[in-house]
Amino acid sequence: MPTRNLGVLLSKTNIDASLLEDKQKCERNDELNMWYHGKLQRLHAEQILQEAVQRNPSLNSDGLFLVRDSTASNVDFSLSFLFESRCYHFYIERDKEGYFFIEGGPVVHGLEKLIDYYKGSPNRLPCNLSFMCRKDLPPSQVRKNGQTNLLHRAIIEDREDLALKILNHPNCPDVDAKNEEGSTALHDAAFKGMDSVVTLLLKLKANVKIKDVEGSTPLHKACEADKTSTSVLLINEDSTCMQERNPTTHWVPLHTAAMKGHTGCVQVLLSGGAALYPRSLEGETPIELAEKYRRKDCIDLLKKFKEFPGDTQKSDWFHPEIDRQGAENVFSSQPSTSGLFLIRPNKNQDGQFVLSLMRDRNVFHYEIKTKEYRGQRMYYIDDGPLHQSLEFLVQYYHRFEDGLGVPLRASVSSNNQLKDLTICDTYSNLTSPKTPVTETVSAHSNKNKPRLPPRPPDLDPSPSQDNAPLLPTLPATPPVTAPAISPTMPPVIAPPTPVEEEKEELKEILKKNLKLGSELGKGEYGSVLKGELIINKTLLKKEKIPVAIKTFHSVGNIEDFKLEAHVMQSLKNDYIVQLLGVCQGPPLMLVEEFVPMGSMLDYLEDHPEKVRVKQELYLWAAQIAQGMMYLETKRLVHRDLAARNILLFSLQKVKISDFGLSRAMGTDKEYYKATKGGRWPIKWYAPESVNFGHFSHASDVWSYGVTLWEMFSYGGAPFEDMTGVEVIKFIEDGNRLNRPEKCPDVVYEVMLKCWSAKPVDRPTFTWLNKHFDENPEYMSTREIMRINRAR
Repeated sequence: MPTRNLGVLLSKTNIDASLLEDKQKCERNDELNMWYHGKLQRLHAEQILQEAVQRNPSLNSDGLFLVRDSTASNVDFSLSFLFESRCYHFYIERDKEGYFFIEGGPVVHGLEKLIDYYKGSPNRLPCNLSFMCRKDLPPSQVRKNGQTNLLHRAIIEDREDLALKILNHPNCPDVDAKNEEGSTALHDAAFKGMDSVVTLLLKLKANVKIKDVEGSTPLHKACEADKTSTSVLLINEDSTCMQERNPTTHWVPLHTAAMKGHTGCVQVLLSGGAALYPRSLEGETPIELAEKYRRKDCIDLLKKFKEFPGDTQKSDWFHPEIDRQGAENVFSSQPSTSGLFLIRPNKNQDGQFVLSLMRDRNVFHYEIKTKEYRGQRMYYIDDGPLHQSLEFLVQYYHRFEDGLGVPLRASVSSNNQLKDLTICDTYSNLTSPKTPVTETVSAHSNKNKPRLPPRPPDLDPSPSQDNAPLLPTLPATPPVTAPAISPTMPPVIAPPTPVEEEKEELKEILKKNLKLGSELGKGEYGSVLKGELIINKTLLKKEKIPVAIKTFHSVGNIEDFKLEAHVMQSLKNDYIVQLLGVCQGPPLMLVEEFVPMGSMLDYLEDHPEKVRVKQELYLWAAQIAQGMMYLETKRLVHRDLAARNILLFSLQKVKISDFGLSRAMGTDKEYYKATKGGRWPIKWYAPESVNFGHFSHASDVWSYGVTLWEMFSYGGAPFEDMTGVEVIKFIEDGNRLNRPEKCPDVVYEVMLKCWSAKPVDRPTFTWLNKHFDENPEYMSTREIMRINRAR
């Protein structure tokens, strides 16, 4: 059915009927999700279920259900349902924002998707969920997707005038409703820089911290699209949105802006009081991302920015002599004020500290740890940002509660006096920057700037307003050179490569210099062809080099693709396929070194008699571990390590292929079609990758274990004909793949270590490399490895 024209639908004569019809259509399409009953006591829930049965006596009541708010937590829920005329209540726990689970079951993104899962599979419930007791839709912030309404359409189709018209209408849809893609009107308006729409949405109390399907807030989206004036509007509405993390990556908006190289947004965030050194789930700070993606202007800005220390004094809150019990004794003589705090030494660890905090009449103790970072001692709590001093840490947690549950409000001094925390807010009243700041900047210099006034509703965003001056320039200070990473940090994590060392440009290869040959393989992203690269040595002399050419049907963002290709091209390791360059085509093509013997998986299946356990398999296992250790030291994650992606250069050398493409292409489905059934990516994924979409060095180690299993079973299909859901349950129940028939115990023990449930319990690739290099079992492989290293 064709989509009706928005202008016609929202004309003066049609708008009332169109908005009403749109509301009814969205409700019809979403009616199967109307099982939410809000705040409801357990007994009342049972009463509602029993009354529903009485009204429908012929109904099979098994699985009749409703969902209600948890009485124990404001972020969790309860599932109440009937089975064999008895009421059951199961606790729905939030794992992280937007992700939910019932104990013993999978973690699912979106509360409505969790309910859908239990409609299809009882898992550990006594029965499937069947009929619902109808009431309301669940809150938008706990949903993964929703229904696309006319407001969503107007913004997506760049009809700012119509969006304003809808927002000013009495029948305006819920401003926090998510569309079918999982984003709200505020997400899309922020990404497009529709400041008049954003202003009106905020006036209508749109949730500035709500996450879209990717875990981004509207401020993440504004920073992604380099919308500085939009960022100002969002920060002025609620400055705490600057520290809202993506639940999957733990990126805050400053990570996004720095990675994209958007100096205007970086400038706005720093001047608004955002932490300078927030850390992602991988431990990366914004400056590390800027260095990784060669964002020189952002690097300069982040290096030169000086945080204003505020007015707090150490004597107001530091108690050098007391311990845990002493802190609780101090609080017992003070009013039970949430946000009352003090800091004391950690008596169990020299040089470390503890934040003791009163919250809801209870005292909580948080470890303040220290670490060396870029030649400086830093202070942090849990996975929070790094701070240059305890004073900066106090200032930060005064502005952002960030996991503490309450901001720091008042302190108890060492002489037992109550002190209000009156840190001057030097970060408010933002305006938009006009030009990037190239000199040293300080948050303090923004102290007296006026707030950016809301734009008139009918005014289009002006390009010049996205570049208005935010801060005056001050005398420059010499840039700080990042030192090598401290020995106190994990040895497998190397410092980012300095920008000045990244001199190699992404090699562009002209299509006329490529000769396409036969097809080697085919995947969802395109095809792999054998080909020749023609190099002009002299005017009359040409050299032809055999290459593998990957062609692509489409690419999401060409600039992101090129950045990822640049990272791939920079990899120089004997056991990783070398990217030679990119051809713009069309179609877009990656040109890689040709690996003559093809896929290791195919070779194992076709020539098992030529592969010996303690010769070839041991050697390949060691080489893959060494190649992955190289990626680990480069802080790069493969995400698709499997036997199908290991290529044979010879019987004495393997090469890891297909690194990085799943991120560059914006999809996780770029796998060669398997020659046997049942080879689905989920069977190689670590539990945290399946449940949370979290890929790390530790998840690569899990995949390495599955790759070893494929090798030592000579191309066997892991988990055979089990479905993805069955594999998840099999793993969560504590089961693992059995030892292949020809696999020595010492190798199977390595596999089991790789499949430890907790990522922290798995070996690193550095450990694995050392294992193959030093264990007497692998004596036969060492000489070959040493010869390869010497070449």
